[in-house]
Amino acid sequence: MIFYCGRCKIVLKRDENICHLCGKRKLKEPQQNDVVYLTTLNNGPLSGMFEDMLNNNNIPYMRKEPKGSIPMAVFAKAFSFDYFVPYGTLELAKEILALVPKQSKPIPAFPII
Repeated sequence: MIFYCGRCKIVLKRDENICHLCGKRKLKEPQQNDVVYLTTLNNGPLSGMFEDMLNNNNIPYMRKEPKGSIPMAVFAKAFSFDYFVPYGTLELAKEILALVPKQSKPIPAFPII
């Protein structure tokens, strides 16, 4: 069984029943509409390309500023965003993400497991 942490919005390995980010023990099986973390991308051409690709494939997404980041108005171009998608679209969204050219500097983020 795959587990989902609703607090952290991550999908965990089949053999994990405790969230490694927050320690939550009451995990559940993900439902099609549960919002799950996908990736973190820099604000710029790659994030715009990725959003266009998601839109073209009718994949709804949510873009959030990572916690502890500087407000967007201050350094808009140096910004990064966490992307979330419904669990039912996660595999297709991962395939689309694989088509986006890699960023020059990887951004530390939650791992999708």
